[in-house]
Amino acid sequence: MEDKLILAQCHFNCHIGITEEERVKTQPIIIDIELHLNTKTAGRSGELHDSLDYRLAHEAVKTLVEKKSFTLIEAMAEETAALLLRDFKIEKVQIRVQKIEPMVKRGGAWVGVEITRP
Repeated sequence: MEDKLILAQCHFNCHIGITEEERVKTQPIIIDIELHLNTKTAGRSGELHDSLDYRLAHEAVKTLVEKKSFTLIEAMAEETAALLLRDFKIEKVQIRVQKIEPMVKRGGAWVGVEITRP
């Protein structure tokens, strides 16, 4: 299946980092999400009930990453993928998490991880 619904550049503020000091205040992250599902029926009908409500998917991810503290972006990506696979009718998900602050301080744009889960 090559169809996908894409949520690009989703900005969140979360507690993430190796040290407790780093997790004290929230940090900006950006998450890109690709939800693989069959869009043929929705494309023909034009009805939301034949597709996936991306607003609900976005809200689920926002709640997860903004309410929980993570040490690694890898853990955030895994939990996000597991949540979406569990709660939405999708075949596969690709997640890219970008953490900005550590690299800006080092002259870069961001550090990230990208995973794909069936």
